[in-house]
Amino acid sequence: LPELQRSPLDELCLQVKLLERRGFAEAASAETFLAKAAEPPPPAAVSNALRLLEAIGAITPPAEEGDTQQQKQRGERLTTLGRHLAALPLAPAVGKLVLYGVLFRCLDPVLTVACCLAYRDPWVLPVDPTLRRTAAGVKLALSDRAGGCSDHLAVAAAYEAWAAARSSGGGGGGGGDRAFASRNFLSPGTMAMIDGMRSQLLQELRGRGLVGSRSLPNASASARDAAVVRCALACGLYPNAGRLLPANSPDANGNFHAAQQRKGAAIATRKDDKVRVHASSVNSNLRPPPPPPLSKESGSGGKPLHPCPLVVFDELTRSESSLYVRQTTAVGAHPLLFVAERVSRRPPKPAKRAKLNDDGDGGRREIDDIDEENLPSGSDSDSDSEDEEDPSPVLVVDDWLPLRVPAGAELPLLVLRQRIEACFAHLVERPG
Repeated sequence: LPELQRSPLDELCLQVKLLERRGFAEAASAETFLAKAAEPPPPAAVSNALRLLEAIGAITPPAEEGDTQQQKQRGERLTTLGRHLAALPLAPAVGKLVLYGVLFRCLDPVLTVACCLAYRDPWVLPVDPTLRRTAAGVKLALSDRAGGCSDHLAVAAAYEAWAAARSSGGGGGGGGDRAFASRNFLSPGTMAMIDGMRSQLLQELRGRGLVGSRSLPNASASARDAAVVRCALACGLYPNAGRLLPANSPDANGNFHAAQQRKGAAIATRKDDKVRVHASSVNSNLRPPPPPPLSKESGSGGKPLHPCPLVVFDELTRSESSLYVRQTTAVGAHPLLFVAERVSRRPPKPAKRAKLNDDGDGGRREIDDIDEENLPSGSDSDSDSEDEEDPSPVLVVDDWLPLRVPAGAELPLLVLRQRIEACFAHLVERPG
Protein backbone atom coordinates (compact mmCIF):
# COMPACT_ATOMS: atom_id res chain seq x y z
CA LEU A 1 0.00 0.00 0.00
CA PRO A 2 1.13 3.60 -0.56
CA GLU A 3 2.55 5.29 2.52
CA LEU A 4 -0.37 7.72 2.83
CA GLN A 5 -2.73 4.75 3.05
CA ARG A 6 -0.86 2.83 5.75
CA SER A 7 0.77 5.45 8.01
CA PRO A 8 -0.69 7.54 10.86
CA LEU A 9 -1.90 10.86 9.52
CA ASP A 10 -2.13 13.01 12.65
CA GLU A 11 1.38 14.46 12.27
CA LEU A 12 0.87 15.02 8.54
CA CYS A 13 -2.46 16.79 9.09
CA LEU A 14 -0.79 19.02 11.66
CA GLN A 15 1.92 19.96 9.16
CA VAL A 16 -0.74 20.71 6.53
CA LYS A 17 -2.44 23.14 8.94
CA LEU A 18 0.96 24.71 9.71
CA LEU A 19 1.62 25.25 5.99
CA GLU A 20 -1.82 26.78 5.64
CA ARG A 21 -1.10 29.21 8.48
CA ARG A 22 2.16 30.28 6.83
CA GLY A 23 0.42 30.84 3.51
CA PHE A 24 1.96 27.90 1.63
CA ALA A 25 -1.34 26.04 1.31
CA GLU A 26 -4.82 27.21 0.51
CA ALA A 27 -7.29 27.53 3.38
CA ALA A 28 -9.18 24.28 3.10
CA SER A 29 -9.77 21.20 5.19
CA ALA A 30 -6.91 18.75 5.56
CA GLU A 31 -9.11 16.12 3.94
CA THR A 32 -9.56 18.31 0.84
CA PHE A 33 -5.83 19.06 0.70
CA LEU A 34 -4.75 15.41 1.03
CA ALA A 35 -7.37 14.28 -1.49
CA LYS A 36 -5.26 15.99 -4.17
CA ALA A 37 -2.42 13.50 -3.63
CA ALA A 38 -1.71 10.99 -6.40
CA GLU A 39 -2.69 8.17 -4.06
CA PRO A 40 -4.83 9.87 -1.39
CA PRO A 41 -5.46 8.33 2.04
CA PRO A 42 -8.93 7.03 2.95
CA PRO A 43 -11.24 9.84 4.14
CA ALA A 44 -11.99 7.87 7.32
CA ALA A 45 -8.28 7.82 8.23
CA VAL A 46 -8.03 11.60 7.74
CA SER A 47 -11.18 12.11 9.81
CA ASN A 48 -9.80 9.98 12.64
CA ALA A 49 -6.52 11.92 12.59
CA LEU A 50 -8.37 15.25 12.76
CA ARG A 51 -10.52 14.00 15.64
CA LEU A 52 -7.35 13.06 17.52
CA LEU A 53 -5.82 16.50 16.91
CA GLU A 54 -9.03 18.12 18.08
CA ALA A 55 -9.11 15.92 21.21
CA ILE A 56 -5.60 16.94 22.26
CA GLY A 57 -6.32 20.60 21.50
CA ALA A 58 -4.01 21.02 18.50
CA ILE A 59 -6.75 22.31 16.17
CA THR A 60 -10.14 23.92 16.62
CA PRO A 61 -13.27 21.85 15.89
CA PRO A 62 -14.05 21.64 12.15
CA ALA A 63 -16.92 23.61 10.72
CA GLU A 64 -20.29 21.89 10.52
CA GLU A 65 -23.41 22.39 8.46
CA GLY A 66 -25.45 25.29 9.76
CA ASP A 67 -22.46 27.19 11.17
CA THR A 68 -22.18 30.91 10.48
CA GLN A 69 -19.50 32.18 8.12
CA GLN A 70 -17.45 33.39 11.08
CA GLN A 71 -17.64 29.95 12.73
CA LYS A 72 -16.61 28.30 9.47
CA GLN A 73 -13.56 30.54 9.26
CA ARG A 74 -12.52 29.51 12.77
CA GLY A 75 -13.03 25.81 12.05
CA GLU A 76 -10.08 23.42 11.84
CA ARG A 77 -7.52 26.09 12.63
CA LEU A 78 -4.16 25.52 14.29
CA THR A 79 -4.12 26.47 17.99
CA THR A 80 -1.14 27.76 19.96
CA LEU A 81 -0.68 24.26 21.35
CA GLY A 82 -0.82 22.92 17.80
CA ARG A 83 1.98 25.26 16.73
CA HIS A 84 4.20 24.00 19.55
CA LEU A 85 3.41 20.36 18.72
CA ALA A 86 4.07 20.94 15.02
CA ALA A 87 7.54 22.29 15.85
CA LEU A 88 8.54 19.27 17.96
CA PRO A 89 10.04 16.26 16.13
CA LEU A 90 7.41 14.00 17.67
CA ALA A 91 3.95 12.73 16.97
CA PRO A 92 1.40 15.26 18.36
CA ALA A 93 0.20 12.99 21.17
CA VAL A 94 3.78 12.28 22.28
CA GLY A 95 4.58 15.99 22.10
CA LYS A 96 1.71 16.73 24.46
CA LEU A 97 3.09 14.12 26.87
CA VAL A 98 6.39 16.06 26.93
CA LEU A 99 4.53 19.30 27.74
CA TYR A 100 2.87 17.63 30.72
CA GLY A 101 6.33 16.53 31.81
CA VAL A 102 7.34 20.20 31.74
CA LEU A 103 4.18 21.22 33.61
CA PHE A 104 4.62 18.67 36.41
CA ARG A 105 8.40 19.31 36.56
CA CYS A 106 9.35 15.72 35.84
CA LEU A 107 10.79 16.33 32.39
CA ASP A 108 13.80 13.99 32.60
CA PRO A 109 11.96 10.63 32.74
CA VAL A 110 9.15 11.84 30.49
CA LEU A 111 11.73 12.95 27.91
CA THR A 112 13.16 9.42 27.87
CA VAL A 113 9.70 7.88 27.49
CA ALA A 114 8.81 10.26 24.64
CA CYS A 115 12.02 9.49 22.73
CA CYS A 116 11.43 5.77 23.17
CA LEU A 117 7.88 6.10 21.83
CA ALA A 118 9.10 8.18 18.90
CA TYR A 119 11.92 5.78 17.99
CA ARG A 120 11.68 2.19 19.23
CA ASP A 121 11.63 -0.06 22.27
CA PRO A 122 15.24 -0.55 23.49
CA TRP A 123 14.73 -4.03 24.92
CA VAL A 124 16.38 -7.00 23.23
CA LEU A 125 14.31 -10.19 23.11
CA PRO A 126 16.55 -13.28 23.38
CA VAL A 127 15.73 -16.40 21.41
CA ASP A 128 16.64 -18.78 24.23
CA PRO A 129 13.63 -19.33 26.57
CA THR A 130 15.80 -19.21 29.70
CA LEU A 131 17.40 -15.92 28.69
CA ARG A 132 13.99 -14.58 27.71
CA ARG A 133 12.72 -15.21 31.25
CA THR A 134 15.84 -13.55 32.63
CA ALA A 135 15.29 -10.52 30.39
CA ALA A 136 11.67 -10.26 31.58
CA GLY A 137 12.89 -10.36 35.18
CA VAL A 138 15.39 -7.55 34.53
CA LYS A 139 12.69 -5.36 32.99
CA LEU A 140 10.32 -6.09 35.88
CA ALA A 141 13.02 -5.23 38.43
CA LEU A 142 13.68 -1.89 36.73
CA SER A 143 9.96 -1.17 36.66
CA ASP A 144 9.66 -1.96 40.38
CA ARG A 145 12.62 0.30 41.12
CA ALA A 146 10.82 3.18 39.41
CA GLY A 147 7.45 2.60 41.11
CA GLY A 148 6.12 -0.60 39.57
CA CYS A 149 3.52 -1.69 37.01
CA SER A 150 4.88 0.46 34.17
CA ASP A 151 6.79 -0.29 30.97
CA HIS A 152 7.35 3.44 30.52
CA LEU A 153 8.94 3.86 33.95
CA ALA A 154 11.06 0.76 33.30
CA VAL A 155 12.52 2.44 30.20
CA ALA A 156 13.18 5.65 32.16
CA ALA A 157 14.95 3.69 34.90
CA ALA A 158 16.97 1.73 32.33
CA TYR A 159 18.15 4.92 30.61
CA GLU A 160 19.11 6.54 33.92
CA ALA A 161 21.18 3.48 34.92
CA TRP A 162 22.70 3.26 31.42
CA ALA A 163 23.72 6.93 31.52
CA ALA A 164 25.27 6.44 34.97
CA ALA A 165 27.24 3.44 33.67
CA ARG A 166 28.45 5.49 30.72
CA SER A 167 29.59 8.30 33.03
CA SER A 168 31.46 5.90 35.31
CA GLY A 169 33.22 4.36 32.31
CA GLY A 170 32.99 0.79 33.61
CA GLY A 171 35.72 1.10 36.18
CA GLY A 172 38.11 3.24 34.14
CA GLY A 173 38.38 0.96 31.14
CA GLY A 174 35.52 2.55 29.23
CA GLY A 175 32.62 0.74 27.65
CA GLY A 176 30.56 0.79 30.85
CA ASP A 177 27.39 1.64 28.91
CA ARG A 178 27.82 -1.30 26.52
CA ALA A 179 28.52 -3.70 29.37
CA PHE A 180 25.42 -2.45 31.19
CA ALA A 181 23.30 -2.80 28.05
CA SER A 182 24.54 -6.35 27.50
CA ARG A 183 23.80 -7.39 31.09
CA ASN A 184 20.33 -5.86 31.03
CA PHE A 185 19.22 -6.96 27.54
CA LEU A 186 19.23 -3.46 26.06
CA SER A 187 20.28 -2.42 22.55
CA PRO A 188 23.37 -0.15 22.81
CA GLY A 189 22.56 1.49 19.48
CA THR A 190 18.97 2.24 20.51
CA MET A 191 20.07 3.67 23.86
CA ALA A 192 22.59 5.92 22.10
CA MET A 193 19.91 7.09 19.67
CA ILE A 194 17.51 7.85 22.54
CA ASP A 195 20.27 9.83 24.23
CA GLY A 196 20.82 11.92 21.10
CA MET A 197 17.08 12.47 20.65
CA ARG A 198 16.79 13.67 24.24
CA SER A 199 19.43 16.34 23.61
CA GLN A 200 17.76 17.44 20.37
CA LEU A 201 14.32 17.60 21.96
CA LEU A 202 15.56 19.51 25.00
CA GLN A 203 17.22 22.05 22.71
CA GLU A 204 13.93 22.48 20.80
CA LEU A 205 12.00 22.99 24.05
CA ARG A 206 14.49 25.64 25.14
CA GLY A 207 14.31 27.32 21.75
CA ARG A 208 10.54 27.66 22.07
CA GLY A 209 10.79 28.95 25.63
CA LEU A 210 8.94 25.96 27.09
CA VAL A 211 11.82 25.13 29.40
CA GLY A 212 13.47 28.54 29.39
CA SER A 213 16.96 28.90 30.76
CA ARG A 214 16.41 26.23 33.41
CA SER A 215 18.69 23.23 33.35
CA LEU A 216 17.22 19.78 32.95
CA PRO A 217 17.56 19.00 36.69
CA ASN A 218 15.64 22.18 37.54
CA ALA A 219 12.90 21.18 35.10
CA SER A 220 12.83 17.75 36.73
CA ALA A 221 12.46 18.65 40.41
CA SER A 222 9.70 16.03 40.83
CA ALA A 223 11.33 13.34 38.69
CA ARG A 224 12.02 11.16 41.75
CA ASP A 225 8.37 11.15 42.78
CA ALA A 226 6.92 8.12 41.00
CA ALA A 227 3.34 9.27 41.68
CA VAL A 228 3.96 12.63 39.95
CA VAL A 229 5.63 10.99 36.93
CA ARG A 230 2.77 8.50 36.71
CA CYS A 231 0.29 11.39 36.80
CA ALA A 232 2.14 13.12 33.94
CA LEU A 233 2.03 9.89 31.92
CA ALA A 234 -1.70 9.51 32.58
CA CYS A 235 -2.43 13.10 31.54
CA GLY A 236 -0.18 12.99 28.50
CA LEU A 237 -1.28 9.61 27.13
CA TYR A 238 -5.03 10.09 27.68
CA PRO A 239 -7.39 9.30 25.88
CA ASN A 240 -5.35 6.13 25.30
CA ALA A 241 -6.65 4.54 28.47
CA GLY A 242 -8.56 1.42 29.43
CA ARG A 243 -10.06 -0.43 32.34
CA LEU A 244 -8.67 -3.81 33.33
CA LEU A 245 -11.08 -6.65 32.72
CA PRO A 246 -11.66 -9.52 35.15
CA ALA A 247 -9.52 -12.61 34.67
CA ASN A 248 -12.58 -14.68 33.83
CA SER A 249 -16.22 -14.26 32.93
CA PRO A 250 -19.12 -15.31 35.15
CA ASP A 251 -21.51 -18.07 34.16
CA ALA A 252 -25.28 -17.72 33.89
CA ASN A 253 -25.54 -17.79 37.71
CA GLY A 254 -22.93 -15.07 38.17
CA ASN A 255 -20.27 -17.49 39.47
CA PHE A 256 -16.61 -17.41 38.44
CA HIS A 257 -14.62 -20.55 37.68
CA ALA A 258 -10.83 -20.83 37.78
CA ALA A 259 -10.82 -23.08 34.72
CA GLN A 260 -12.25 -20.23 32.64
CA GLN A 261 -9.52 -17.74 33.57
CA ARG A 262 -8.08 -15.72 30.70
CA LYS A 263 -4.36 -16.03 30.06
CA GLY A 264 -2.80 -12.59 30.39
CA ALA A 265 -4.29 -9.20 31.12
CA ALA A 266 -6.90 -7.47 28.97
CA ILE A 267 -8.44 -4.00 29.04
CA ALA A 268 -11.61 -2.36 27.75
CA THR A 269 -10.80 0.94 26.06
CA ARG A 270 -12.77 4.16 25.88
CA LYS A 271 -14.30 2.94 22.61
CA ASP A 272 -15.24 -0.35 24.31
CA ASP A 273 -12.66 -2.36 22.36
CA LYS A 274 -11.35 -5.43 24.13
CA VAL A 275 -7.54 -5.25 23.97
CA ARG A 276 -4.87 -7.70 25.12
CA VAL A 277 -1.77 -6.61 27.00
CA HIS A 278 1.23 -8.06 25.14
CA ALA A 279 3.25 -10.75 26.88
CA SER A 280 6.37 -8.54 26.73
CA SER A 281 4.74 -5.93 28.99
CA VAL A 282 5.44 -5.92 32.73
CA ASN A 283 1.66 -5.65 33.12
CA SER A 284 0.92 -8.78 31.06
CA ASN A 285 -0.49 -10.52 34.14
CA LEU A 286 -2.00 -7.48 35.85
CA ARG A 287 -5.43 -8.04 37.36
CA PRO A 288 -8.06 -5.67 38.76
CA PRO A 289 -7.67 -5.16 42.50
CA PRO A 290 -10.00 -6.66 45.10
CA PRO A 291 -12.91 -4.50 46.34
CA PRO A 292 -12.06 -1.40 48.40
CA PRO A 293 -10.11 -0.31 50.31
CA LEU A 294 -7.79 0.32 47.40
CA SER A 295 -4.09 0.92 47.93
CA LYS A 296 -2.59 4.25 47.00
CA GLU A 297 0.18 4.76 44.47
CA SER A 298 3.71 4.51 45.74
CA GLY A 299 5.73 7.66 45.95
CA SER A 300 9.47 8.01 45.76
CA GLY A 301 10.11 5.10 48.12
CA GLY A 302 10.50 2.69 45.22
CA LYS A 303 7.87 0.20 46.40
CA PRO A 304 5.90 -1.47 43.58
CA LEU A 305 2.45 -0.06 42.92
CA HIS A 306 -0.46 -2.25 43.94
CA PRO A 307 -2.40 -3.18 40.78
CA CYS A 308 -5.11 -0.63 40.04
CA PRO A 309 -7.97 -0.89 37.56
CA LEU A 310 -6.84 1.70 34.98
CA VAL A 311 -4.08 1.47 32.38
CA VAL A 312 -2.72 4.03 29.89
CA PHE A 313 -0.86 3.05 26.73
CA ASP A 314 0.77 4.72 23.74
CA GLU A 315 -0.81 2.94 20.77
CA LEU A 316 -2.97 0.00 19.70
CA THR A 317 -1.56 -2.68 17.43
CA ARG A 318 -3.77 -4.96 15.39
CA SER A 319 -2.76 -8.56 14.77
CA GLU A 320 -4.58 -11.07 12.59
CA SER A 321 -6.95 -12.05 15.39
CA SER A 322 -6.98 -9.28 18.01
CA LEU A 323 -5.89 -5.88 19.25
CA TYR A 324 -3.06 -5.55 21.74
CA VAL A 325 -0.89 -2.96 23.49
CA ARG A 326 2.82 -3.33 24.25
CA GLN A 327 3.82 -0.48 26.55
CA THR A 328 1.45 0.27 29.40
CA THR A 329 1.36 2.01 32.77
CA ALA A 330 -1.07 1.36 35.60
CA VAL A 331 -2.43 4.67 36.88
CA GLY A 332 -4.82 6.05 39.42
CA ALA A 333 -8.22 7.34 38.43
CA HIS A 334 -7.99 10.98 39.50
CA PRO A 335 -5.47 12.23 36.88
CA LEU A 336 -7.97 11.43 34.15
CA LEU A 337 -10.38 13.93 35.71
CA PHE A 338 -7.84 16.69 35.09
CA VAL A 339 -7.53 16.18 31.31
CA ALA A 340 -10.88 14.74 30.26
CA GLU A 341 -12.77 16.69 27.65
CA ARG A 342 -15.96 16.44 29.68
CA VAL A 343 -16.74 15.55 33.30
CA SER A 344 -20.38 15.10 34.35
CA ARG A 345 -21.95 14.26 37.69
CA ARG A 346 -24.22 11.31 38.31
CA PRO A 347 -26.41 11.37 41.42
CA PRO A 348 -25.61 8.69 44.01
CA LYS A 349 -27.72 5.55 43.86
CA PRO A 350 -27.73 2.11 45.47
CA ALA A 351 -25.00 -0.23 44.23
CA LYS A 352 -26.18 -3.12 42.13
CA ARG A 353 -24.75 -6.08 40.30
CA ALA A 354 -23.25 -5.53 36.88
CA LYS A 355 -25.25 -6.73 33.91
CA LEU A 356 -23.51 -8.46 31.05
CA ASN A 357 -23.71 -7.25 27.50
CA ASP A 358 -25.21 -9.49 24.89
CA ASP A 359 -21.80 -10.91 23.97
CA GLY A 360 -21.46 -12.45 27.44
CA ASP A 361 -17.97 -11.07 27.77
CA GLY A 362 -18.34 -10.06 31.40
CA GLY A 363 -15.78 -7.30 31.06
CA ARG A 364 -17.63 -4.78 28.92
CA ARG A 365 -20.28 -3.01 30.95
CA GLU A 366 -22.65 -0.18 30.28
CA ILE A 367 -21.95 2.88 32.42
CA ASP A 368 -25.27 2.71 34.24
CA ASP A 369 -24.83 -0.99 35.02
CA ILE A 370 -21.42 -0.89 36.69
CA ASP A 371 -21.19 -2.25 40.21
CA GLU A 372 -20.21 0.90 42.03
CA GLU A 373 -18.40 -1.05 44.75
CA ASN A 374 -15.71 -1.76 42.13
CA LEU A 375 -15.46 1.73 40.70
CA PRO A 376 -11.98 3.28 40.70
CA SER A 377 -11.85 5.37 43.81
CA GLY A 378 -9.48 7.18 46.10
CA SER A 379 -11.87 6.72 48.99
CA ASP A 380 -11.56 4.25 51.85
CA SER A 381 -15.31 4.04 52.22
CA ASP A 382 -17.09 0.77 51.59
CA SER A 383 -20.68 -0.35 51.68
CA ASP A 384 -21.75 -3.25 53.88
CA SER A 385 -24.83 -3.97 51.84
CA GLU A 386 -25.66 -3.73 48.16
CA ASP A 387 -29.05 -2.32 49.09
CA GLU A 388 -27.59 0.48 51.17
CA GLU A 389 -27.61 3.93 49.60
CA ASP A 390 -24.08 5.15 48.87
CA PRO A 391 -23.91 8.91 49.52
CA SER A 392 -20.69 9.35 47.52
CA PRO A 393 -21.12 11.25 44.23
CA VAL A 394 -20.07 9.68 40.94
CA LEU A 395 -18.14 11.74 38.36
CA VAL A 396 -18.30 10.37 34.81
CA VAL A 397 -15.25 11.01 32.62
CA ASP A 398 -16.09 11.63 28.95
CA ASP A 399 -19.34 9.63 29.23
CA TRP A 400 -17.14 6.54 29.65
CA LEU A 401 -15.58 6.09 33.05
CA PRO A 402 -17.58 6.57 36.28
CA LEU A 403 -15.47 7.44 39.31
CA ARG A 404 -16.83 7.40 42.86
CA VAL A 405 -15.28 10.10 45.01
CA PRO A 406 -15.80 11.05 48.66
CA ALA A 407 -18.48 13.68 49.09
CA GLY A 408 -15.99 16.22 50.41
CA ALA A 409 -13.50 15.67 47.60
CA GLU A 410 -15.75 16.42 44.63
CA LEU A 411 -15.42 20.21 44.67
CA PRO A 412 -11.63 20.25 45.35
CA LEU A 413 -11.07 17.81 42.48
CA LEU A 414 -13.07 19.96 40.05
CA VAL A 415 -11.27 23.11 41.22
CA LEU A 416 -7.93 21.35 40.78
CA ARG A 417 -9.02 20.33 37.28
CA GLN A 418 -9.66 23.99 36.40
CA ARG A 419 -6.31 25.09 37.84
CA ILE A 420 -4.34 22.43 35.96
CA GLU A 421 -6.11 23.46 32.75
CA ALA A 422 -5.20 27.09 33.46
CA CYS A 423 -1.56 26.21 34.23
CA PHE A 424 -1.25 24.17 31.03
CA ALA A 425 -2.81 27.00 28.99
CA HIS A 426 -0.38 29.47 30.57
CA LEU A 427 2.58 27.20 29.74
CA VAL A 428 1.46 27.01 26.11
CA GLU A 429 0.35 30.60 25.61
CA ARG A 430 3.15 32.32 27.56
CA PRO A 431 6.20 30.04 27.45
CA GLY A 432 9.25 31.09 29.38
